Amino acid sequence: MRVSTLFDDVVRSDTGPAAYAEPSFPYWNRTARADIERVRYELEQWFARYPPSSAPDLRARVRSSNDVQHQGAFFELFLHELLLRKDASVDPHPAVLGTTKRPEFDVTPVDGASFYLEAKVATDESSTEASARQRANMVYDAINDLASPDFWINVEVEGAPNSLVPTRKLKTFVEKCLSGADYDDVATKYERSGLAELPRWRYEHDGWIVDFFPIPKQKARGRGGTRPMGLQMPGPKWVDPVSPLRDAILQKAKRYGTPDKPYVIAINALSEWLESDQIVEALFGDEEWVSRFPEDELRFRRKRNGVWTSSSGTYTRVSAVMVFQKLHPWSFPAAAVRLYHHPQAQRPLNDGPLMALPQARVTGDELILTDGESIGDVFGLSADWLAELR
Repeated sequence: MRVSTLFDDVVRSDTGPAAYAEPSFPYWNRTARADIERVRYELEQWFARYPPSSAPDLRARVRSSNDVQHQGAFFELFLHELLLRKDASVDPHPAVLGTTKRPEFDVTPVDGASFYLEAKVATDESSTEASARQRANMVYDAINDLASPDFWINVEVEGAPNSLVPTRKLKTFVEKCLSGADYDDVATKYERSGLAELPRWRYEHDGWIVDFFPIPKQKARGRGGTRPMGLQMPGPKWVDPVSPLRDAILQKAKRYGTPDKPYVIAINALSEWLESDQIVEALFGDEEWVSRFPEDELRFRRKRNGVWTSSSGTYTRVSAVMVFQKLHPWSFPAAAVRLYHHPQAQRPLNDGPLMALPQARVTGDELILTDGESIGDVFGLSADWLAELR
């Protein structure tokens, strides 16, 4: 018997935005926004169909204030619902012969062979970077506590804080700067040349450099109840979306030895920068052009640094990798998905519920992509399913 729901049964009235440092679940649990109420309803329907014996553990992780745990648990809940909607039987955390470790699901289709499904969330942010971002978000929340009737406070950021920022000291610094800013002077400069002539107030702390600058409020000037934080403009940063995806797959590729049935790894790739060709690079190796002497003919090839092409191993125990791109609770019907089949899999996946989704198979020297059902198709929802509620 199920004893609880994912979200609390409480009266909600706050429709404001989340705090910068506020974890995802606490905000989703408290907000009265109509679009998030619709998402809560959807997730509760999924959770009601999750096996009762495994539901308490999943519920605790979905409700976690640790966003990494929360994202992973949401992905598991989503995959379970996806498989149910494709008429499969799904057993959470099954025993696997030869190991004490347990994958997310043992999936048994109505037609076809059963298979194991493992889930993993991949981001392009390390744990160190996530901690630094959280420390910076605490500063932005502190700035939003300031009274600033005349100005929005924009920031340009370089680096990241390596330790907690003394927010009281920083607030005092910004308050002093605001008190010395003349509204008419700043407004004139802003109208004349945009950001170029605005005063800059630099604050530095342990590897973090922040330039605060005031933007004159116009219609909102003097109005209470508005947060003063404006735009945050980060400095340049090199983003590598391929390595986190490759590492996430490798982390799961050898986790269960040699499984006794097909083994599929599902990845939720949350990077904003990941493109479809980079997924192929993660699996089959980076693209490169080489010159053939003496003709000096340029020839395309792939480096042997993909999950399935590395000189250190090709992980043929993995039957396929299913990659979702930017799958979030509020936008999951629009998320892209494709199932990439291992060309030399020990146990190929040739049938079952995942075959209805977009596929990628190697035929000869070509990777052939085929269309399939979208996530929105499977769930009966449009890509912009929340638009009318916003």
